[in-house]
Amino acid sequence: MNDDDNLVGYLSASNLRGITAGTLTSLTLSVTDYLNTLPATEIHCVTATRDMTLRSLINVIIETKVHRVWIIEGKESKKVIDVVSLSDLIGLLVKE
Repeated sequence: MNDDDNLVGYLSASNLRGITAGTLTSLTLSVTDYLNTLPATEIHCVTATRDMTLRSLINVIIETKVHRVWIIEGKESKKVIDVVSLSDLIGLLVKE
């Protein structure tokens, strides 16, 4: 997130897959600098607004094959207000 709490990208374990002994120095970069070395498709954030239905949110996760969806204030604003993960949804389904 930037200084205005707007979502600009995210880093996950899958982004670190390509690090080898030869590129180990990448680990000394700031997160922002490291993200700037990645293709835009690898740091694209899937977002939704709080008025989206749970069914629609689950469909987005299935269609985009992501593990989390960032909840933003609205289509005009990228200000993050929450995040919903697969673990959150599975927890809802198996809650006793």
